[in-house]
Amino acid sequence: MMKNIFDKNFLSFVLLGQAIEKGKKFLWVLGRKALAVILIGIILDFILGGFLFYLYVVFPKSQESGALDVKTQFNQDAYQSVLKILGKREQIFINPSLKDYPDPFQ
Repeated sequence: MMKNIFDKNFLSFVLLGQAIEKGKKFLWVLGRKALAVILIGIILDFILGGFLFYLYVVFPKSQESGALDVKTQFNQDAYQSVLKILGKREQIFINPSLKDYPDPFQ
């Protein structure tokens, strides 16, 4: 029974060693063909970028519906209230209160 467990562990160790050797060979091939790998990566990047650009920019523009053609109107009352608030703030900055605050560092 002990020999059976040892054989299973040894077999998994051997398979792990073989996988590492194959991984090393794969990495060496990538290293030897570095220029080709980089160029393939750049090409794949352009393809993916073009697809995402089409998906999120071009395609939605072609699918715009006519229901969104709502005309905006200028609300004069809201504009006047904003101007009034801004005028009050400007007056505060133009005419600051001239309170004399004591110097805390003396």
